[in-house]
Amino acid sequence: MKRIFLNIFVAVMAFGFMSCDNKLEMCVSFDTEVTDVTTDFLSVLFSSSESIGSLPVELVTENSVMTRSSNLNTEDTQIIYLSFSEPITPAVQGMVENVNSIYGLVNLSDRIGFEINRSPRPIELNPELNPELQMEISAEMALANLLPLVGEARQFLKSNFLFTNQDIENMLIENDAHEVDLVLLVMEITATSGGIQNSGWYCLAAALGVNALWSMQGSSATKWTKQAIKVAFRSIARKAKGPIGAGIAVVVFGLCMGGVSAF
Repeated sequence: MKRIFLNIFVAVMAFGFMSCDNKLEMCVSFDTEVTDVTTDFLSVLFSSSESIGSLPVELVTENSVMTRSSNLNTEDTQIIYLSFSEPITPAVQGMVENVNSIYGLVNLSDRIGFEINRSPRPIELNPELNPELQMEISAEMALANLLPLVGEARQFLKSNFLFTNQDIENMLIENDAHEVDLVLLVMEITATSGGIQNSGWYCLAAALGVNALWSMQGSSATKWTKQAIKVAFRSIARKAKGPIGAGIAVVVFGLCMGGVSAF
């Protein structure tokens, strides 16, 4: 099933790469064919979605330290916040407490409608006006499962846009970015290059948590060039959410493309 969706997505992207929407001006610099490295990136993204989705999560409660699963290492866990639009009922809290993986958390978010904030909360919120729950996830485990995809993202930039290793390192240093942000960058490139009508674009936009056209619209570029990519990366780096945020984005994409979740 995963391979079927990948083939459909690549076929639709091929059409997008060979055409140009004048209204949105979304021609790309590699608009003649879908390269093997693009297919490789998407293939690894699907497999990473499965491995990251299986990573353990735990609800933070008053006695969570006493009952924490041995699957989580207390030294590398990070807190993410689940924001609800309505008061949290015991039934809802019970459903969240029963979630034991990132896959389950993302799926439950879609079913009952809470927001997964993928980075630390910047300010203290009023719990009555902004009800929330906290979950613990291992950043180290998320990063380990993202590294193969980071490698494919680097290769994508080098093969399709002639980035050198030094170009990529300079881009990371200049933006004080984590290398996992390269995954989000390549996701955005493939999303906007595929055309606005296909499910691949929709799922990638949902995974990024923002309109996937934002960075292109925020620059003066009319196609994906090396310079346009650097401009887009600055925007991604400013909203960086680290390995956990990137991991959740990858899982959202995999679920959405698999038809498991509508998002």
